[in-house]
Amino acid sequence: MLDDRTVTTNADGVARISTFNLRNLSERIRSASDEFTIKNGTERVVPSRLYRLDKYEYALAFDVHKPVTFSFTDSHGDAVDTEVIESTNLKNRLGGLLEDIPLERPGWLFASRVVSSQYGPEVRDI
Repeated sequence: MLDDRTVTTNADGVARISTFNLRNLSERIRSASDEFTIKNGTERVVPSRLYRLDKYEYALAFDVHKPVTFSFTDSHGDAVDTEVIESTNLKNRLGGLLEDIPLERPGWLFASRVVSSQYGPEVRDI
């Protein structure tokens, strides 16, 4: 959305909207929702940042989350009941640490996000 105008993305995720008023654009452009579930519920996307691509084009980046469940086995390959696990820590490839992850239900974890690079916005897997 830009001001009172709503547009829908095409199959590539691109939405085009024209405006002559570029003042406070990053504050005026927004997603219709704070969160979307896509791909039949297998991914959740959250708007994260507006990138200026050039004089007339901007990109609204979304972080992608995917549902995960955990299972554990002992050194003999036998299943371990999650009730006996006292604590859990998970470290992602970027060095981020999640502590005390709930194991009794699926949770949503970051799968990818958009970061700035010398070539512009770039999607990075987490």
